[in-house]
Amino acid sequence: MSVGEPVHRAAVVFPGADGSESVVLDDGTVAEFGRSATCSIRFAAEPEVDRRVSRVVGRFVVANQRVFVETSDAPGRAGIEIRAEGRPPLMLMGGDAFAPSEPEFRVVIPGTDRSWVLQVTVRRDQRVAGPGDEPATQRVGLSLTPTQERVIRAYLAPLLQGRLEPATHREVGLALSYHPNYPREVLYETWAQLFRAGIPMPDVTDKRSAVTEAIRVHRLLDLRDEPGTPGG
Repeated sequence: MSVGEPVHRAAVVFPGADGSESVVLDDGTVAEFGRSATCSIRFAAEPEVDRRVSRVVGRFVVANQRVFVETSDAPGRAGIEIRAEGRPPLMLMGGDAFAPSEPEFRVVIPGTDRSWVLQVTVRRDQRVAGPGDEPATQRVGLSLTPTQERVIRAYLAPLLQGRLEPATHREVGLALSYHPNYPREVLYETWAQLFRAGIPMPDVTDKRSAVTEAIRVHRLLDLRDEPGTPGG
């Protein structure tokens, strides 16, 4: 990485109007989340407004290879919850701040008829070897459940059949009998896993292209003898 180049430190996957969306946070970033149009992480605003969710629920502050979660200190705001594997849920009240040590955690915001979940993935710097150290070669890998692997393979199938683009969310949903939002969620989860592992991905908006190209280039799945194109 060149000197002065921004360090992509964290990824946040959140429920957008059309399904899962994501943003990448660099070192030094302050990003507000809530239903206001001013929030870089915006949810609960479309297609219908969830008025139990504040316009600005809080903000993420990225510093020292950590992501701090700060809540708005305005009176009358509902608390939010931090959940991470291996620790009890932590409730943050108005004005509280907390930075989990775990590389993955969820921020849960209560709504009127549902909870809004922000999935945060933090990428830590690799240890720099000291004089005389000869660390083992770092391998890249991907750990998917059988269902997740089926979904990702369905996105890949058209590419393996010669099409220029991966399957659409709708095509994958039809091929596997899922609502289109489910494969989209799996795709974004996989993208976050690749991000946390520091596996290079194309810098493109379309997560279908980013994930499938990374899997092909780094040979993260055995793609020999794959079935035909979904929807095709």
